[in-house]
Amino acid sequence: MSALRDGLRDDGNAVPTDRGDSRDIIGAFFDSTPQPRIRRARTCDLFQVYRDADAIAHLGEALTRHLGSLHGAAADLPCPDNLQTWAAAWDEAGKDGAAFRLPLRLLRTGIDFLKAGGTDPGILPDLNQEEHRLLEQVFELEPSADAWIAR
Repeated sequence: MSALRDGLRDDGNAVPTDRGDSRDIIGAFFDSTPQPRIRRARTCDLFQVYRDADAIAHLGEALTRHLGSLHGAAADLPCPDNLQTWAAAWDEAGKDGAAFRLPLRLLRTGIDFLKAGGTDPGILPDLNQEEHRLLEQVFELEPSADAWIAR
């Protein structure tokens, strides 16, 4: 955590790729434990590191890309309970962060998509046009022309 904190602080103006691979960090946190209490504590700590570095957008991107990684391993999708505790941990960590509302919405919708087996794009229409396209790209889905109404 301290190395991540130092890296984000030192490279505050760097492009995301210069900050290391946050998706790998997110993946390591996801894989570390499905135990809700530990997961919540670790997630809150990680969120605080990104918040202190003013890197919430970068964190949100990494979380979304991590969902794509999980989907890419569709044969080994995590169980719905594991995904649910992951979403709940991030909901709790980011509950007071206005800048984290969009990443939480994308995370929650993406997790619902994965919990449904990662094959039902009908879950995605609850998003606006840009958000919908982003998750289509993350999950490598065919773009839908009229499956939803832009808000």
